[in-house]
Amino acid sequence: AQVANLGAMACFCGVPEDLLPSLVSHLEPATLGQLAGASAAFASCTRSDEVWKALALNSLWPRDEGLLKLLVAGEVSPWDAKHGSQGGRSLPRAKALTWRSLFRAQRAASAVLVVDVGFGYTKFGSGPRCAAPAEPPGALQLCSSPTHCADAQRGRQLAAVALRAAPPAGLGRAGILKCPPFLVCEPFNLHSEDEARVWRDSFIKPQLPAGAQCLFCPQPMLALLAHGGHADGVAVNIGQRETVVVPILNGKIVWTAILTGEGMGASTLTQVMLEMLVTRNVGVNWDMMTWCRDLKEAHCAVAPERVDAEVASSFAPAVEVRNGRLSFQLGLERFLVPEVFFRPGPACLPRLVLQAVGKAVSTCPAERRPEVAARLLSAVAVVGGTGEMPGLRQRLQNELQGLLGIEAQSRGLGVCKAAPEVKVLAPLSGMGGPRAAVCHGGQFAAIAACSAGWLENDVEALDIQLKVQEEEEKTEVVTPDLTLCCSASWRRPTRIRNIKSAISAAHRCAASSSAALCQLWRSAVGSSPEGGA
Repeated sequence: AQVANLGAMACFCGVPEDLLPSLVSHLEPATLGQLAGASAAFASCTRSDEVWKALALNSLWPRDEGLLKLLVAGEVSPWDAKHGSQGGRSLPRAKALTWRSLFRAQRAASAVLVVDVGFGYTKFGSGPRCAAPAEPPGALQLCSSPTHCADAQRGRQLAAVALRAAPPAGLGRAGILKCPPFLVCEPFNLHSEDEARVWRDSFIKPQLPAGAQCLFCPQPMLALLAHGGHADGVAVNIGQRETVVVPILNGKIVWTAILTGEGMGASTLTQVMLEMLVTRNVGVNWDMMTWCRDLKEAHCAVAPERVDAEVASSFAPAVEVRNGRLSFQLGLERFLVPEVFFRPGPACLPRLVLQAVGKAVSTCPAERRPEVAARLLSAVAVVGGTGEMPGLRQRLQNELQGLLGIEAQSRGLGVCKAAPEVKVLAPLSGMGGPRAAVCHGGQFAAIAACSAGWLENDVEALDIQLKVQEEEEKTEVVTPDLTLCCSASWRRPTRIRNIKSAISAAHRCAASSSAALCQLWRSAVGSSPEGGA
């Protein structure tokens, strides 16, 4: 092997030194470090930041050259971020980095747990390491449905998220894990800085384990970041119950311009879908709400222009759907349901966006309003599960551009000549779809936070016990073999003292009680049966 390595090194002897950087930039970071000790030429080459730049652009997530360059320049920081352990004070902007230090920052950020707090679901996940693609975030259901009970109470969701995100090997004893730093995404529906501060102090901080690090970042900022927006744009969140439009100028939320469309959410679309199906199909009833939600997410799409019942069925062929013995064709409903967002009148999605832009523009001097309106409308980002509906972004862009062609509407934005160009952006390729964009934007913001030292990833220094609540200890997990296992104390691993609390903690990460027990036996490090069998 040594002879082979010497032969391989000899192959580089005749390579001109100016070509070495381009050659070694295709290596893995670990290999590049080992190569530094081979010769003085290689040592000099591996110290070049240009080599690490080429390596980063080729391999580092999210593999977007523009975002990575802004991050290294110190121009991407979690705008309006607040540190939970510093009284909620704003943090200074990030400093410029070297490309080599960017690798260290991303590795540190992979230990940060990003929590995208929602009403119906809370999404969570840790950032990828180096070249690994970002995984879809996990989801914690917070509202009960006829087919699925809530996974956790809203006031205890952080503990549930931490337990779900912890690898099985990290649970040495029931309820004990190494607590990571948190980056919590503040919801869209906070309409002032005071309201956001109250939400942080009264809702999130009581849920944090003692000593845990926490950084707060607004969801609208992270949504814009995930779509390639830098400092100006409009973030639109189509949530479960409402749609919230948030203009962002110079990296700051324009709090006075935030608008909310009540009843313009995913649950409204599901209800409209169910009403149509109940009317048109015998056997469909109001107990099928969850099934209709799944039909909506799987089959609905937005038509390129306004449609009615006569036209809707011509856009795409009907699909056959089944529910038990019930079977029917799903046709015009696929395109009529999303028209809820584009109904004529002031209470429609395009007009809501333009009204919010108008309020943001009105905060600027008259001579700057056309330029500010153009900046805002050039980066419109739509997030939320409904944002993944095919055709939604293009239809919204077309309707916004059409409304700007109306003279009165343009004058309301301070535009007297040509209307600005509207761009409704898609998420960057490494950021997933609209459903996951905020969470992935938070994972990218965590890199900036770690590079600036706002979050430390010394996970081993934090050995925090997540307390199992009394209600959880009293919860009985019904399974045929649970009584037998609990009565056989000699089979209990020695490091698990309260087996029912242990099962409650582990059951969140397992598909069944039996799987939870298997997980506990594997994760009880150093345990042995009391008596053996």
